[in-house]
Amino acid sequence: MEENLKIINTYEELKEAAEIYNKCLFASEEKIKKIKFPSLKYFIYFLQLFRAFTDRINQIKSNIREIKEKLKDIEGNKIDELKKLDTIMNKLVSFEKEAKDGYEYYKKYLIKTARESDDLGNETAKNIYIKTSEDIIKTQIEFNMKCEKQFLIFKDDINKIKNFFNI
Repeated sequence: MEENLKIINTYEELKEAAEIYNKCLFASEEKIKKIKFPSLKYFIYFLQLFRAFTDRINQIKSNIREIKEKLKDIEGNKIDELKKLDTIMNKLVSFEKEAKDGYEYYKKYLIKTARESDDLGNETAKNIYIKTSEDIIKTQIEFNMKCEKQFLIFKDDINKIKNFFNI
């Protein structure tokens, strides 16, 4: 089942990100045993995807803060570069907010629906829950990978600034 959720094909530049998100689609038996409802494993996958995504954003934000701090010590005109860094930071905050809103919504859905599916205990409810949960996971991965394409551009812009100022 989890094998179906793997990201199989992607651009070479995005392979590292794809691998990070693929790893999120597996939970140890220990984690699954700790949860009250076994079907909550989809929530575990979703949570791991959310955390991995926000970690990626926080790495870039940290890099931007570090560069801005170093730019304070450099003389000369830095207005365009600082504006570019601010623009990137604003986009990252926007992506993070969108991810957090989606996380809050789907967290409630996944937990509530898992409980209902387990309570009903019939095969139809279980199959519907599994299918919708897998669709949610796939949608989240697609969102993350769409953002990762932007992250590549952000990282390229950040590296240009670093190289220009020898940071």
